[in-house]
Amino acid sequence: MYRIERIKKSIEYQIKRGGDDQNFAIFPFGKYGKIAKEILNELGITEKYIVDNYLCETSDTVISAEEFKKIYAEDPSIMILLVVTSELTEVSVDVHQ
Repeated sequence: MYRIERIKKSIEYQIKRGGDDQNFAIFPFGKYGKIAKEILNELGITEKYIVDNYLCETSDTVISAEEFKKIYAEDPSIMILLVVTSELTEVSVDVHQ
């Protein structure tokens, strides 16, 4: 329960920083990525992208990191939620690599 609450507080902080109209991408979409999605949805926000290099091969709703880099290059206003274990971090993507 502590981990879920920590993710929720981090998401709420990001929403306060960027406003409710923020575009969110969740990466990767493992156990804690799915929790982040649930929390966003409970707050009335639908993520714009789900990014996962493994799940993109079997799901039409999930894109690869390479595909996301191209999208992000055109729309850098997307807030990327990087979920690693129970930590949630806003990250910047270097689209020029």
